[in-house]
Amino acid sequence: PALRKTITTLRDTMYAHEAIGLAAPQIGVLERVFVLDGKLRPEAVGDPPPLVFVNPKIVAIHGTVRMTEGCLSLPSAFLPVERAREVQVVAEDAEGEPFELTANGLLARAILHEHDHLEGILMIDHVDVFLRERAQRQTQKWRSDRSV
Repeated sequence: PALRKTITTLRDTMYAHEAIGLAAPQIGVLERVFVLDGKLRPEAVGDPPPLVFVNPKIVAIHGTVRMTEGCLSLPSAFLPVERAREVQVVAEDAEGEPFELTANGLLARAILHEHDHLEGILMIDHVDVFLRERAQRQTQKWRSDRSV
């Protein structure tokens, strides 16, 4: 029941903030679970359910590509982050069934981004100190503008 509640909260929070993914640590839950918008699957049609990754493990990565990323943990900061072009992950779904997925493009990037949150890594940890400091200033300004 606790895991179901976490997954529901992740899903609802992700969609409420118009994000494409969200990891449990971002909502203060120390569990190894994240969700991704089901529309990230290349074969997705209509309004597919979110993808749920419980206890995910990255088993292979291939190639690299640099793309701009954003993150709900650092609102208003968008950074060029280099990540693997393709990823292979094993995990369990919301029902506890194991699955394996090979992904590329935006789906691969989202998997790696959310998996990083489970490891205590943020996108700013993938960039140089100048970009990191700029992102932190942007986030501080964003937060102070909203506290007025």
